[in-house]
This record gives sequence, C-alpha cells and structure tokens, in this order.
Amino acid sequence: LGSCLTVPSLELLYSSCTPFLSKNNKLNIVDRTIRMLLPPDSPVIQDLLEALQDEEMTDVVLEGHDQVPVPACRFVLAARSSVLRRMLYGNFKESTSSKILLHEYDSVILEAIVEWCCRNEISKFRLYIHRTAVSARRLVQLYKAADYLALVGLAKMVAQMAHNLTTRFPPLACAVYDEADLHTKISQDALEMIEKRPYVTLPPDSDTEGGIACLTEHKLISIYEDSNVQAGELFLFQMLKEWLQCRNEDHDSTSRGAVPDGEEGERQHNDFA
Repeated sequence: LGSCLTVPSLELLYSSCTPFLSKNNKLNIVDRTIRMLLPPDSPVIQDLLEALQDEEMTDVVLEGHDQVPVPACRFVLAARSSVLRRMLYGNFKESTSSKILLHEYDSVILEAIVEWCCRNEISKFRLYIHRTAVSARRLVQLYKAADYLALVGLAKMVAQMAHNLTTRFPPLACAVYDEADLHTKISQDALEMIEKRPYVTLPPDSDTEGGIACLTEHKLISIYEDSNVQAGELFLFQMLKEWLQCRNEDHDSTSRGAVPDGEEGERQHNDFA
C-alpha cells in the first residue's frame, strides 16, 4: 500500500472517506497511512514538526489554573492521547471550543504536554528541574497529567526522571511521595526509597528543602504506620520532633507575614527560570 500511495492520493482517500467515517476513524486512517508513506527522517516530517511549533498554525489553546494560554494543534493532541481525542472530537463541549480548560495543571505542565505530543520529548520542561523539593513536586505534577491523559511514554519517562533525581538527592523522595497519589508507580518508588534508606531520606535538608518537613500530616502518618521502614524508634522519634519544629516555624512565618504571596510566587517562578 505504501508504495502505491502518494500524498495527493492520500488526500483523495481522506476526502472519499469523509462522508462515511467518524472523526476518530478518519484520524486513524490518516495516521496509519502517513506512517507507511513517510520515514521518520523525511523532509515532510521535519517540515510538519516545524509547523507544529508555529503559533500561527495552532487552532486550540490550553489554559491551566495560572490562566497562561498554551497554543496547540487539535489534531496532534487527539492523535497522541486517547483521552484528548475523546475530549476534542467526541460529544464534549471542548469539541466545539477553541479554549480547553485544564485547571488541575499550570502552564508549565501544559507546555510539556504539548511538546511531548508534538516532538516526543520535553526538552523545555527539563530546564525547570533542579535539585529542589519544588522541582520534585513539579515532576509528580507532570506524571499525574501524563497518567490522566493516557500518555504512557511520557509517564514512564517522568517516573524515571523522578527516580534519578531522588537517587542523587535522597531527601527529595519525601517531596515526591507527598505530592504523588498513593499506589501509583512514582509514589511506590519514592516510598521504597524511604523504607530502605530512612537515615538519608527523612532528615531535613536545607540544600534541597527536602526531608520529612515535606510531608503533610496524612503522608507522615502513613510512613510511621509502615512496618517496612528500616529505622530505629529513637531515630523516628527524633524525626517526628523535627517535623513538628518545621511546622511550628512555618506557622510562625505565616503569622508574621514573612513572605507575601506575590513575593513567594515570584520566588517560585525564578526557581524555574
């Protein structure tokens, strides 16, 4: 089939199918046919990749809770994610809207989703990742988005990035575990590290802002109820005192208004600049 079809015949095939096929079936036919016609290093593929980066060629905008618009191509999003395909070409209001609201995420996460859909990489997002608890949480947020949107390859890559980060900087395992949903791979990996290496993962660390201070009360309790944590009672008691001290310091800072909301937002923005 690949040897007898040309690009004009592809257009003819698509137009002839139009009256009879659903939107999803049309996407499937075009996607499979393009794969047969064009090798990965084809100039056509390269031109298409460049076009996907051109905002003038986009036809939909993603918007997160920070209200920063992220332009994208509806067809590409649908071709890459079955969830987005149902959303953009199904019987949902998003199928007729030029703006898609995804308030669970911010623009950094949505830009990474778009870049993955277009290029199968997240080179821009990697610039935001440093050895800090904020960065560790950002990785988990992207993992959640990839998992929700059924972007399996992206979820797998981000889980590996989180694993590499916590291996190099063990205190960040607490930030990953706290941010992640229970029973997901990224949560289980972080929990396993805390269980096996509590003496390096739990102590508060000023360089990474990681350690037990990252844990919310719910996640802290789950650690202390975990019989697989390989640490003595005296050490765990000391860590609990550290956690309480950090909580009291945070409360005092908030009461004094030490960091106004605007400055905190700016500081977090600079962490990812």
